[in-house]
Amino acid sequence: MMQSSNNSSLLSSWCNYVDWLYSIADPRVEKWLFMSSHWPSLIIVSAYLGMVKWGPQLMRHKSPLHLKPLMIIYNLSISALNAYICKQSYSAATALGYSYVCQEVVYSYHPEELKMASTVWWFYFSKIIEMADTVFLILRKKNNQLSFLHVYHHATMILFWYIGARWVAGGSAFFPMMTNSFIHVLMYSYYGLAALGPNVQRFLWWKPYLTQIQMAQFLLGLYFAVQSFYVPCRFPLWMKLAFIAYMVSLLALFANFYLKRYSHGEPPKKVDHVHLTDESSVTHAVAHSFEYGQKVSRFFVSLDNIHQQHHPKSKSVNRTRKEKIYAV
Repeated sequence: MMQSSNNSSLLSSWCNYVDWLYSIADPRVEKWLFMSSHWPSLIIVSAYLGMVKWGPQLMRHKSPLHLKPLMIIYNLSISALNAYICKQSYSAATALGYSYVCQEVVYSYHPEELKMASTVWWFYFSKIIEMADTVFLILRKKNNQLSFLHVYHHATMILFWYIGARWVAGGSAFFPMMTNSFIHVLMYSYYGLAALGPNVQRFLWWKPYLTQIQMAQFLLGLYFAVQSFYVPCRFPLWMKLAFIAYMVSLLALFANFYLKRYSHGEPPKKVDHVHLTDESSVTHAVAHSFEYGQKVSRFFVSLDNIHQQHHPKSKSVNRTRKEKIYAV
């Protein structure tokens, strides 16, 4: 009887906590697709994990499908979508005079703030579409590429950016969104164009830099998240901490993946866009990533200074939000 009472109390406390969380969520996005509740995102991710587990088994006795034309269209379409997201986030951030160092979320119905919120939603939705990467691997029977890193990245990005779109659809969330979408333009355009054949592949000069740019993205995001603690900024503390933890997990998984695969001098697989063949190469790539990260961070800090000189801080039209959201 006591156990049942304790369980009931825990369930009630959890429900109250969830209700409180949604009471401080962004009201502007509440009616948007998949935003009213966390259940759609959880169901999508659960279905994705089920596909990863049982999909290869269903394909076990089937021949791999040849999906080259479809994959070309898919990759170039994803590249175009990410280009749109990158452009929209930069355009709105510039119009609003956003800081590249740390920017408060303004829950306003100002057209540019709504544009930013909409762009964050599209970024979240793009992560659902990108689960097709895994579908193609399964249908083509490329099961060796269904690594923990691959699955973790696709599954968690949906959940992480559901939180981003529902609670912080703007502010400092724009920067990781903008950089990630830019990198995805490079990645997916490479995959789409490379599938056209050798005559096109020889013009894709950016292939060797993709891994270094990806690593630099994580390091850059981590740098800006950490330094935001030293800047007066009302971006939610809990989101800063969550972002730092997520970036650290991705960096650790990327480093572990490459060291395990290439530390014994194994040649890279044809499908890999990473040219790392030993531990020293990994170190070399990380060193270059730090160098790129430092250069890019200096660029954005300079850009931020210019923005703050020429653009007044955007003022909230609706500042009736609960103050506690920033302290959590």
